[in-house]
Amino acid sequence: MGIKPWTKVSRVSTHDFGGYFQVTTDKVMTPAGKDGVYSIVRSSSHAVVIIPITDDGCLCLVKQHRYSINKFTIELPMGGTDGQDSLAAAKRELEEETRLRAEDWQELGRVYASNGRSDLFCEIFVARRLSSVANPTLDPHDEGMIENLVLPIFAVKEMIGNGLIDDGKTVFAIGKAMCLGIL
Repeated sequence: MGIKPWTKVSRVSTHDFGGYFQVTTDKVMTPAGKDGVYSIVRSSSHAVVIIPITDDGCLCLVKQHRYSINKFTIELPMGGTDGQDSLAAAKRELEEETRLRAEDWQELGRVYASNGRSDLFCEIFVARRLSSVANPTLDPHDEGMIENLVLPIFAVKEMIGNGLIDDGKTVFAIGKAMCLGIL
């Protein structure tokens, strides 16, 4: 018999939130053939996640406060593409969040951040041959937004295992890199 897809019957509503995302609500037919309603957060752009690896094999992460969960988190550098090409956005985010540049870039592909409720996807990049930026265009450190951490991979894996690193995008990016034999 096989699995059947969800089917959109009609659009019920669309709410725009500042151009960054919309919430659409549709009348749907479920895979079981029942009427339903489904809401989706639709992003205006996608995101990039960067795995910066130092020459001695450590990972560069950032610690910052996330207002949405009122918690300090440890994460890989990441951010929205803001309409830029994915690699250009990854380079910008790396510099903005870590004050680093990379000479070697490797794309690992994309993953969906929360495909049950959102169409947001993240493209993952590995950055190597890192160097400091003398005069960054934006320095989040000046406002206390970000603290940089350089940690050995074994410590990052332990922190994921014990829940100290619980950001989903960071966990799946590192997991993908591990599956590909990069970490």
